[in-house]
Amino acid sequence: MQNKHTIPKKLGLAVVAASALVLSIATPASAATTFSSTALGVTVSGTKVTAKTTIKASVNTKTNYSGICARDAAGKDVDFPLNQGQTIATTGTTIEKTQTLAPGNYTYWSCVETNGNWPSFSAKKNFTVQAVSSTPATTKAPVGDLTNWDQILVEDFTTTSAAGNFTGYNNQWMTYDGFADTYKNGLYNEDTLSVHDGVLDMNIKTINGSPSTAAPIPLVNGEWGGQTYGRYSVRMKSDALAGYKTAFLLWSDDNDWNKGEVDFPEGELNGKVSAFNHVINNPSQNSTVINTNASYTDWHVYTIDWTPKKITFYVDGVEVGSDTNNIPNTPMHWVMQVETTELKPASSTQGHLLIDWATIYNYKG
Repeated sequence: MQNKHTIPKKLGLAVVAASALVLSIATPASAATTFSSTALGVTVSGTKVTAKTTIKASVNTKTNYSGICARDAAGKDVDFPLNQGQTIATTGTTIEKTQTLAPGNYTYWSCVETNGNWPSFSAKKNFTVQAVSSTPATTKAPVGDLTNWDQILVEDFTTTSAAGNFTGYNNQWMTYDGFADTYKNGLYNEDTLSVHDGVLDMNIKTINGSPSTAAPIPLVNGEWGGQTYGRYSVRMKSDALAGYKTAFLLWSDDNDWNKGEVDFPEGELNGKVSAFNHVINNPSQNSTVINTNASYTDWHVYTIDWTPKKITFYVDGVEVGSDTNNIPNTPMHWVMQVETTELKPASSTQGHLLIDWATIYNYKG
């Protein structure tokens, strides 16, 4: 007679198989389960904050909640959206969450909850959300001479102009039109330009299959051509458009690159603004490169001061860099060049670059 405590052979195999299956499934954390955190950090963009962390468990563990916890300066709970029922793996589980927070100071850390417990395993870090100022879309262009500078052109774009009719605007503007841009991925097209609500609006988009931009050029006294030395200021902003960039530049009246090139603001419209001064007689090399924290998506005033001994770059009146080498000494004119990048933009990419005002001064130092 079979012993009642003896497990039949087939049944015993089934039990072993079931046991193996149970062992492969994540289980709730026990007292012996430990957690650790790496790569904890945040990115703050205005009032939008993105937090990221990687959490590891000593055994694959299913948690009730996991992610990034946070508190404001008053201790109020402002956790980033926590994952529910997520398994934290021994190899690490990466979590990234975004939320909008009011200006202020915050503390944050990696966190999990299992069986009603919130184990402490992560160092606490801090971040700050700055107050976002309300910047007006338009301001008055500066009018009048400055120390060492005589104002010779000022444009506030107060007269409306329909798209495609910009050349000759106020008898002091022209623009590139109908030919390929620097990287040959797009065309300069006057149809992108219009003036309304106090701004020059460049409607950047694909027209008839070609990514289309423009390059407005101010004409002092209505005449083409530049000057030797000067001060150039523009207030502008742009949508963040991948595949498009600015290269507002001072360019030789003789169309001779060896005589120099000064670029500011230059950069991709979905990034930050930089400034460049090229080496005279070897212009493929840069004499200086200045990277700023200015974003194209915010209103900023960009200024170039070009004197016989120095080129200085300013953002909102604050100097961001200068160069005392390779100073051009022949006439140059200002081109507000917008173009494609080396990477051709998607045909669906569309947005606006806005110029509030522009002004030019003659150097009298």
